[in-house]
Amino acid sequence: MSNDSSVSRVTNSRLQYDPDQQALNGEYMDQVFEPIRVFDTPDGRKWGHYRLTKKGNDLLRSKCRSHLQKAVWNMPCYEIQMGPKMVQEYQIVSARTSYINAILIATRGLQMRSKCTRDKHKIFRETYRLPGFCEGACSGCKWQDRGRICPYRSTTEERYEPGSNPVPAIPLPNFPAGDTLAGDFHGGDSYAADSSGAEPQSGDSHGVTPIAVAPMAAVPMAAIPMDGAMDGIQDMSVSEMFSLYQFFHQSSSLQ
Repeated sequence: MSNDSSVSRVTNSRLQYDPDQQALNGEYMDQVFEPIRVFDTPDGRKWGHYRLTKKGNDLLRSKCRSHLQKAVWNMPCYEIQMGPKMVQEYQIVSARTSYINAILIATRGLQMRSKCTRDKHKIFRETYRLPGFCEGACSGCKWQDRGRICPYRSTTEERYEPGSNPVPAIPLPNFPAGDTLAGDFHGGDSYAADSSGAEPQSGDSHGVTPIAVAPMAAVPMAAIPMDGAMDGIQDMSVSEMFSLYQFFHQSSSLQ
């Protein structure tokens, strides 16, 4: 394990470190994460404090496709708590958007005092989130591609920037056991391709850049033609629905 020779400081309740100086040689040089401290919990589970290695961080950067992902990658990096070998190289190589975003959130985001009640915490022991990225969903929910039902999800928060005042955790609602939220049917967030033209991967239900959708209440009901015009909306893509919303919104503002 590391002798913790890299410069670290306590920030965001976690140790900040420079991944470019992590595991440059030794046992974990060819791994994507390096264990710093491993411990057991009373329930018999094994956890550890992990850091991205230089190899892992460089690989993560190569899989960031959108401008926002790349901006998040450039943020300070922090230790995370997770289970042994829960995040491996092949998962990053797969470039699955939910994996890449979850790792970005966990390693660059804020650690919440209250754990997400939707995440089963099979990957990450703690709850990490990054306001303004993936609509504030936590890393555990994003890993499962279920950011839409994360209790921490918020479309109204300002984007977190390193060095700004800590963002307070939004209150966690008490969900009845087994209930679901709107959007759970597809198990993912609403995304669109970024300005570089990157398209969603084959097999993915989304692309890479979050859409900031204004509340539908902002559109006067009188501006929406209801005589059969909305038939088939369930077959429309997220991008098509968003374009339709923009059209109605612009039309209502001209009245």
